[in-house]
Formats: sequence, structure tokens, C-alpha cells
Amino acid sequence: MKLYPENYDVTIRVSFVDLNGAKITPSEVRAVLFNGEDEVVVNFGSLPFDPLETGKDIVIPAAFNILGEGALSEARILKVQLTTNAGIIRYSSVYAIEGEFRLAVMENSFMSIEAAELLARDIPNLKGWSEATEESRNAALINAFERLIRIPMKFKRYEGVEMRHYEETVIPTDAWREITKIEFMTFPASFRKAVRQAQIAEANEILENDVTASKHRAGIISETVGESSVMLRGGLLELGIAKRSSEFLKGHIYYRARLLRG
Repeated sequence: MKLYPENYDVTIRVSFVDLNGAKITPSEVRAVLFNGEDEVVVNFGSLPFDPLETGKDIVIPAAFNILGEGALSEARILKVQLTTNAGIIRYSSVYAIEGEFRLAVMENSFMSIEAAELLARDIPNLKGWSEATEESRNAALINAFERLIRIPMKFKRYEGVEMRHYEETVIPTDAWREITKIEFMTFPASFRKAVRQAQIAEANEILENDVTASKHRAGIISETVGESSVMLRGGLLELGIAKRSSEFLKGHIYYRARLLRG
């Protein structure tokens, strides 16, 4: 799938061939643009074309490639219908439009891709991360963020000159979506660093595609195939994240059944 910046003219080439690749001469070319929710963005109707050409360049104007409010990326689907003497031939083409930044703090990530690149330099053994493309890293960070915000967490704010007293703040799972970037940046630096390290560790596991780790995260303790049996090591299965990710969150995971935001 091709990616294009927001507010950009997109040109899609539709070749005049049938499903077997044989050349055809259509009598009509119709096109409709949909978004990722299969809603019509614009119906281009019947388009002018030259039957002597081998195809038609369909231009989707920038006005139809604008992101919705708060969206960081959106899909577009162009469905084309070629009318021929032998019947109708349908084609579809998918592309994505993106804003200036793929990641947005507290919308789909705890940090920008630039901040992640810098922090990852201080975390050893990130094989999946180091071998991935930037686009794959972005996608993995987004998925890691979604896993982490399913976990209730806590942090402490120490007060006084001797820092002996503290106030504990609890973030239940249903509160993560309400936290803005401005509020997040007021949290203690140590807590922000911990969740960001956990996000990178989780993204690395996603990129490494560790099958055993995935089964462990899903709560599978043992697996039997034929006469062979495999016992997976126990751990914090209910968290739904990798062991290394949870290690970065040590002291910040809130385990009590009843959760109240401080």
C-alpha cells in the first residue's frame, strides 16, 4: 500500500486490460473513492478517456485527501469500473494518507519516532528494532502503545525537602485515553521514561515476531503436538505484554482489583 502526505494530489493508473492481462477497449470508465470505513468520499461518475490509450490516469484531488479531525492517517480505496462488450471489469486500489507525523504523543504513542530512536540506543539487544524499517518501527510502536494502555499503572510524586512523603497517582485502564500530552508531560520523568522503555521493548518483540512469547502473553502454559509437549515458562500472563516490557514497568503496575485515579 502506498503512502501519501495529507492534502496531496494522488494519481492512480488504471490499465485497460482484463483479468487475464489481455488488452481491452472500454466504452466507459467509472470511479468512486471510499474511505477506510467503506464510506463514499466522492463519486467521480463517468470519466473522460482516450480509447486509443492503454490506460487512464485518475487524479484524486488534494481536497479529498484531507484527514478527519484528530486523525493521524486514513485509508482511501478507489474502485474503478470498466464497461466492455464482454461485460464489466472491476478494479480497486488502496492507498493511505498521513499527517506530518505518524506518531502523536498520547494519541497513539508515548513518544515521537525521533525520541524512540534516541532512547533505543541505550537499550541493548533490540534485534527486531535494529533491523526494521522506520515504517515498521512506527507500526510496532503504535501496537505496543495499545497493549500498554490496557494495563493500570501508578506513580509517586515525592514532596518536601527530604523527599520522604509522596502522593500516589493511579491510572486505571479506562483513563489512559483521557490523558493529554500536556498532562502526560507533567508526570514524573522517571515514570515517563519507564513507559517509553516498555513501549520500545514491546515494539521490539512485535518486530521479532517471537511465537513462543506471543503464546505466553496469551496465557498458554502448555502445548501438546502429537507426542511432544512443551511447557511455557509462567509469568505475568494477565498483563498481555512481554516479560522484558513488564520489567521496565517494575513498581509502576497497579495490581489491585478496584482502581481509582489519584
